[in-house]
Amino acid sequence: MDTLLTLNLDQGEWHTWGPGVEGKLLAEENGAESCLIWMQPGASWPSHPHPAEEETLVIQGELIADGVVLKAGDFHLAQAGSAHGELLAPHGALFFIRYAVSRDHYHFDAVSAIAP
Repeated sequence: MDTLLTLNLDQGEWHTWGPGVEGKLLAEENGAESCLIWMQPGASWPSHPHPAEEETLVIQGELIADGVVLKAGDFHLAQAGSAHGELLAPHGALFFIRYAVSRDHYHFDAVSAIAP
């Protein structure tokens, strides 16, 4: 990347990814996307495979991944070829993820997502 990119929390556009789950694209570079995800209290995300690594850092709330409770500041790495069960956010969770882009999985329009 030739330039520096800074986005304030109120910049960008949240997109609905599923019931009670919203995502906001922060950056896309070299085949990877960085996103913020908000899961409302009681929301869940279905089990899914990871064809490439996915990094998760919990910012606020609690996220339960395969029975492990992740709290603010906790890091989770899903390695390439792994899969995990349903993700749960019983009390809500805000977290950062970075993953390799697969055009048929997770991706949404980058231009509309980061326009101020």
